[in-house]
Amino acid sequence: MPQLNFKLLLMLLFVSTLSSCVVSSYDDPCVISGKVTDSVGIGIPEVLISLKSKLYEDSLKTDANGNYVINLSEAGNVELVFSKTGYSNKSSNLVLLGGEKKKYDVTMNTLLEHMYFNPETKEKTVLNTGGIFSIGIYTNMLFELESKESWISCTKYDSFVYIKCDSNETTEERIALIILKPEGKPNDTITIRQLAGPVLRVIDYTGLKSTSFLQTKPFVTFSREITVVSASASNQNLQYELSDDKKTINFSNIKFSAFSPMPIKLTVKDSDGIQLSFELDLKLFINTQSLPSHNGQKYIFTNDDKYIWVYTVNGYSYTLRRFSSTDLKEETPITLTQSANIFYNPYNNSLYVTTYRSFEDRQVSDISIYNAETSAFISKLTIDLNYNTISDMAFSASGYGIMILGNELYYIDSANEHKCGLFSTLSMLYDQHEKSRLIPSHIDMCNNNKTFILYGVDISGATSVYSYNPENRVLRLVFNNGENYDVVTNNFVDVAYCFNENSTKIICMNVVNFKAKILNLPSTGVRNLAVLKADGTDPNILTSNFSLISVDDNSIKNFTHQGDSYYIKSSNDGKLVVLNYKGTIYLYQSEIFTKYYNYIK
Repeated sequence: MPQLNFKLLLMLLFVSTLSSCVVSSYDDPCVISGKVTDSVGIGIPEVLISLKSKLYEDSLKTDANGNYVINLSEAGNVELVFSKTGYSNKSSNLVLLGGEKKKYDVTMNTLLEHMYFNPETKEKTVLNTGGIFSIGIYTNMLFELESKESWISCTKYDSFVYIKCDSNETTEERIALIILKPEGKPNDTITIRQLAGPVLRVIDYTGLKSTSFLQTKPFVTFSREITVVSASASNQNLQYELSDDKKTINFSNIKFSAFSPMPIKLTVKDSDGIQLSFELDLKLFINTQSLPSHNGQKYIFTNDDKYIWVYTVNGYSYTLRRFSSTDLKEETPITLTQSANIFYNPYNNSLYVTTYRSFEDRQVSDISIYNAETSAFISKLTIDLNYNTISDMAFSASGYGIMILGNELYYIDSANEHKCGLFSTLSMLYDQHEKSRLIPSHIDMCNNNKTFILYGVDISGATSVYSYNPENRVLRLVFNNGENYDVVTNNFVDVAYCFNENSTKIICMNVVNFKAKILNLPSTGVRNLAVLKADGTDPNILTSNFSLISVDDNSIKNFTHQGDSYYIKSSNDGKLVVLNYKGTIYLYQSEIFTKYYNYIK
């Protein structure tokens, strides 16, 4: 009897288990229902619900209370997207079993609730010297900003605020508020705290800045009124005087080398009685750059005088080096594969690099054109006129150019797709002793790139100088006195300066009114010269053997330096001069030589 009861119990348990199991099929329909509410629990009507399953896509909207019911013909994965204007979308992926009835409620936030605006910092302390810095704004919103303090300015770019602070010349700490105005949110602020000033410091001295030499004597300027305790250079006391505002020390007996700094020591007291000492290197040049050993060099100022291009040859290395005329910093050089001639076109601010190729019956010139602002390659031209290669070339401000090919002068019009043609065959351009021999061998520009200067030497050794104005198409012989001269021009004058290393005179030939002025030199030896802007009517001339000559009155100042500078060039406005001295490029403001000549050794 007990055994029978045990079997019966097992059978009852088996039947009970079968009756409690639900056997479902994947194909059985299922249901998703729920309610869509906002952040405070209120139902949102008209919410678009987009659904996507393996077999189909569909959409529906919530009712007036935010409720919804979705009937699906089969189970599986279902993608749901809830969307409504003014609200952030909500996406979900659900997995449903066959026959399942799933409850799924959704909360949707308004767009404003999803916006954020967070400055990187709310407060920043800056030095009394001022400066420029940025603060990041982490946001997905548009915003404006303002600051009412005159000593601070701010701009925004993308999600950054760029802030510029002036130096604090007061003795008190100061604060500025930058007001941030995000669209749709309350204003926010950034507090800028600047340390008290002024701390006694040097703010300018001869050779520090390259903008202008305001004083006509070597000087050091401080941020506050000072009294001088001591001033010396090379263990020698210096003669000095204070400016009327007692902030600038002017030195009256100091003597500089044009090519090396002058170390000085200063001890001063400020108006609070605090004594400080300073060691400074006064210098006349803006900056220097070393060059490799070379056997060829050419200086080119761009038309705006922003850059100086220097062509150097070092063995079989050919390089166009670009320097800033502000600080002589080198930027993006151009490496050439072979020896070349370098020319500049002010019309398109481009460098024209000419090379040649030889054939059995002729030579042709290739011209590679580079942007003088960026160093970028622009294009390449081939000049095939069955003559020798280009030996010299120059362009006017209008893009009209003249080039020398063998014994012919050709024009090249860069404003008209570089159209080329024969320039002139006038007999005055050719040697009277050898009719087929072209006299001009060099071409330069002057008079704001409006006038061409062509010059060269005939068989007898006499130099002829010609002028050509492309506007009126007038070619003139302006100078030939039967002697041999080199010629230098500059853009800010309309004069050709004729000189000779073995001569003691410089002939200044005006190419507009054809008047000549002769300058007498104390000795021979001028191999090159640069034309400098001066305060007088006429410019000054700086010679390669370091003499400064006033064209106004022929006064001469000689500087005592060994050697000379064959490689010397002034800027188009005559306000800068660059030269090579013992393998180093020096950049100066012309004012150094025209105003400081009494302080140069």
